[in-house]
Amino acid sequence: MAMDAYVAEDQGDSGLGRYLQAASPLDLAELRAQANDVVVQFLECFPPLHRDWRPRTDTPILVKLCAERISLRGRPDLAFGQARGTEAGVLIVDLKTGWSYPHHFDDLRFYALLQTLKVGVPPYRVASYYLDSATFHHEDVTAATLEIAAGRAVDGVRKIARLLRQAVPAAITPGPTCRWCRLRHDCDGPAQLLDQDV
Repeated sequence: MAMDAYVAEDQGDSGLGRYLQAASPLDLAELRAQANDVVVQFLECFPPLHRDWRPRTDTPILVKLCAERISLRGRPDLAFGQARGTEAGVLIVDLKTGWSYPHHFDDLRFYALLQTLKVGVPPYRVASYYLDSATFHHEDVTAATLEIAAGRAVDGVRKIARLLRQAVPAAITPGPTCRWCRLRHDCDGPAQLLDQDV
């Protein structure tokens, strides 16, 4: 069974299964070609992975706070190594295609915060690897890195709390991520984005 057929049959999937079920044969062929291209770019330029690096892919990190009323989640693409006591030993890598954007570091810092809260020891470094150009952008994890990530997380929790209390009205801010959002079929964001692009 092809992987796309397997995912398409997954009834619990939040959107990918539905997309694959509705996709035309041409769309599926194009998706397979793009996925193959990403894998080939990775194998072509990324350093060979060694077993003693303890590589992990797409591993979820879940941290529950405030008597489990707040859940912080992340799923970094790659992680290597492990902490040794209180010594940082983990490298977190996010794989990217296309251009480098400042918010990529925000994602990485958030992963560093989650790893620190979960394990009690921060990763030593976070990095984005850009498949198209075979380049790394990295940042060593410091107290300042974690403070920035914690500040953004607290700000995000406060915004969600204000929305849940209806202290402020919810607003749609369309952007490129609307194209992949799981709510794109029930939200006006993608239509507003198309209007902006015209």
